[in-house]
Amino acid sequence: DGASKPAAGGDVLGAKDAAELLAAAEHKAKQLDWSGAIADYRRLIAGKQLLRQAYLGLAKAAREDGDVDGAIAAATSALQFGAGVPARKLLGSAYLKKGDYGAARTQYERVLADHPDDREAAAALDATLEKLGLPPRTR
Repeated sequence: DGASKPAAGGDVLGAKDAAELLAAAEHKAKQLDWSGAIADYRRLIAGKQLLRQAYLGLAKAAREDGDVDGAIAAATSALQFGAGVPARKLLGSAYLKKGDYGAARTQYERVLADHPDDREAAAALDATLEKLGLPPRTR
């Protein structure tokens, strides 16, 4: 019938299958089924579809599942596929959780350089600066 099948062994997913798999992964994440979400995001990545969303979702799920290094790797890949600010915030959060306050600071400062009114990034940067023993940023 010519329909694409879900990724197995690196086969490319069709657009419809990829959209359905992304929706399933996001639903699992909302249900706090991190391992299920992670598996679906990895299938999307293996299927070479919706890579920005897949890597971003994988980063969030990995961070929530306690895999900080996996979150950092996935968020870094998400950046390469254009995820921008959300990926930088995830990187900052993961680095903060890992205790790499300098790397967290760098990510939050990069967000604020382009989006100075981002309250979430500003609060996270101030918390990071506190961990570094530095005063909060001047506004």
